[in-house]
Amino acid sequence: MKTYQKVIIALILCGLGLGSVIWLTKKKELPIEMAKEPTPVEAGKSKSGSILRRITAVGSLKAIQSVILHPQVTGKIAKIYFKEGEQVKAGDPLIKIEDVLYKAKVKEAEARLALARENYKRASALLEKKFGTPQRRDETLAEVHIHEANLEEAKISLDNTMIKAPFEGVMGLNQLSVGALVSDSAELATI
Repeated sequence: MKTYQKVIIALILCGLGLGSVIWLTKKKELPIEMAKEPTPVEAGKSKSGSILRRITAVGSLKAIQSVILHPQVTGKIAKIYFKEGEQVKAGDPLIKIEDVLYKAKVKEAEARLALARENYKRASALLEKKFGTPQRRDETLAEVHIHEANLEEAKISLDNTMIKAPFEGVMGLNQLSVGALVSDSAELATI
C-alpha cells in the first residue's frame, strides 16, 4: 500500500470520528432546549364519586365445599325446613322424612330384645339347675346380641329420617316437594 493511500484512509477515519463527536454532542443538547419550553396544563375542580368499572368474562365458579344431599332411608318427605339460596349452619335440619314406620321398627326391635333377654335368663336359670344345656344358653345370648344390634340399626334409621346440614353453606336448588316418595338414590338438594 502506498503512502498517499494510507494518508487518505487516515483522513477519512478522522473525518468520521470528528463527525460522530459533533453529532453526539448536538443530540445531547437537543432535549435541554426542548425542556426550556413550558408544558401546557389544563386545570379543573376535583369531584368526589365512584367509578363504575365493568368487566365481562366467561368462567365458572366452584364452591370450596359442595355436596348433593341424598336420604339414607326410604319414605315420603314430611317437611322441608330450608328455602333455596338460604344460608344454613352445620347441623341445621333441612328435610324430614316421615318416621312413623321407623318408630314402629324401633318398638319392634325393643320388644324382640326384651324377649331375647328373658329367654337368656330362663336358659341360664335352667343351666344352673342342671336342666339346660350350655349350647342353649349360648344361643340365647347370641340372640340377645343380635337383637341389640337390630335395635341400634332401627334407631339409626329413625335418626336418618332427619336430614341435617353437614357443614355451613348456602342451599342450592330444592329438587323435590313435600309428599314426594324418596329413596337413597334421590337427589334432594345441594349445599
